Parts: sequence; C-alpha cells; structure tokens
Amino acid sequence: MAVRDITGEATEYDKKLKLEEKKPKSWLKSVSSFANEFGGVLIFGVSDDDEIVGLENPKHDAEIISEQIKTKMDPIPKFKLSFHKEEEKVLLVLNIYVGEETPYYYVADGRIEMPDYPERAVLEGIVNALIHRNYLEIGSEVHVDMFDDRIEIYSPGGMYDGTKVQDRDLTKIPSRRRNPVIADIFNRLNYMDRRGSGFKKILGDYRKQPHYDEIYEPELYSDNHDFFLTLKNMNYKKGAEKGAEKGAEKGAEKGAELRERANKVYVLICNNPQISQTAIMKELNLSRKKVEKAIQILRKEGKIEREGSDRGGIWKIK
Repeated sequence: MAVRDITGEATEYDKKLKLEEKKPKSWLKSVSSFANEFGGVLIFGVSDDDEIVGLENPKHDAEIISEQIKTKMDPIPKFKLSFHKEEEKVLLVLNIYVGEETPYYYVADGRIEMPDYPERAVLEGIVNALIHRNYLEIGSEVHVDMFDDRIEIYSPGGMYDGTKVQDRDLTKIPSRRRNPVIADIFNRLNYMDRRGSGFKKILGDYRKQPHYDEIYEPELYSDNHDFFLTLKNMNYKKGAEKGAEKGAEKGAEKGAELRERANKVYVLICNNPQISQTAIMKELNLSRKKVEKAIQILRKEGKIEREGSDRGGIWKIK
C-alpha cells in the first residue's frame, strides 16, 4: 500500500522513520504547521523513500506523542491518533485538524518559540505574486529575496486596475484576477481562497501574532510595471543586538554597492531613455537580476518610470 493511501483525503502530510522522543521539535513543527494551515497527516514508521518499516513499540510512542502535543503546544490542536498495520508492521497515523484558535506554537521549556514570519502571510505573498503577475512583461520574473530582517517578494506588473497599492486601504481592496485560469489552478490545489483579498489576509496574519508591533507591519508598493511586498522578520529585533556592529558594517558595504550600481544604471538611462535591460547588462557587465534590482531601487525612489511595453517603451526621467 502506498503512503498516499494511508493519508486519505489529506493534501498535506509528512513522514518520520521513528519517533524522536528526545527531539520533539523535529515533528511538532509539522503539527504546528498543519494546525495553522490546512490540516494534515503525520505518519511514523515510514522512511524518506516511502518504505514501510514500522515501529518497535507503537503503543509507547502513541502515549509520548499525545503527551508531547498536550504539554508542548499552545494552544493544544485537535488531533487523532490511530494504528495502521501493514505487512505485520505497525505504523502510527497522526491526523491534525485545521485549528480554530490560530496561531498554534511549539513551546520549548515553557517558552513559546515564535516563527520569524507568519506562515500564512508568506504563502499568500508568494501565491499572489505568481497569480497576479503580468505574464506579458517579457524578460522579468517573480523574485523572492531573503535578508536577515525581511523577505522581499517582487512581481512584474502593477495593480490590475492601474491604482497604486500604497495609496489604497489594504483592508478594502476587492479581489480581482489578472490570470483567472492560474488562480483556479491554485484554488484547486488549496493554496488560495476564491473569496477575499490576499492583502487583507497577509495583514491579518501578522496582526494576530502575540508579539505583533506596528514596526513589523508588511509594506506594499506598486507602480505601472512592478509590485513589491516586504514581510518583516518578527524576531529580528531580538537578534539584532547580537553582532549588530558586524551586521551594520556588512549592511553598509552592501548598501553602498547597490547605490553605486543604481547610480550607474541611472546615468545610462538619462543618456538614452530607450536603452533596454539587455543593453544595460552588456554595458555594465551585470547579471539581469542585478540590473532589475538597480531599476527597482530607482523606481522606488521615484527617479524613473517606464512608459509603454518592455520592447517598445521608453524610460521617463522624473
């Protein structure tokens, strides 16, 4: 019998070769994720390559699993434990149901271990970037860049209705689909809901975190050709003090490098408003990603704006 036959209708599942009794975090993280998202199944006694090996003492393991969930999860998610026998080998099947008291956290030694980013917000951000990007913009792609203090998600194409997201009330933006077929596929995969704005869900996921503060509020920016979402690391403030001086030096060096590169791109655009990204790459001997990043900086600063298509358009100097 295949593992998928054991999980039933669950779309999310994980498997463990055995119960790591002394390392509950290794599997309770999956419990937390399932309870916070769409529910899921965790199977004990199966190897990474789906070989059914069974458990030596499944009854004992079941008692430990139940105890660990009740003592190391806050709040306690709804779950069901069952035994599954396959070829004289016994597996433990742990069903985790979608929680109604989200978020659910793993508690280590009496301390709640907070995630860097709300999982739903990250998922919504990436899904929105893929669904709502403008696929007619040639030569660009969705970017997900991770930094110590944030995640930046870039998507080609501005708001579908032509407005600027930074000028809108994010809680009142209706859901409109630029690519309805792609949106329907993601919906069938249970990665999105047919109703409601993703922006509202992202903000809501941040604001319901126990240690939420306005400094962690996600930032959104768009113009006619680009869309940016910045998700803040909610644990960065705690870790920033440690090694702050070293991190500041590295950050300053990287910032100066980005600034210099953006300035060079700006000079080329000023001298030739019809210049293409490919021409800039050749002129400065840079990768496409570095050129796009420089252009993003200039657009955010309001120094340039693209008029027309990628191929036939021109740069407007502000």
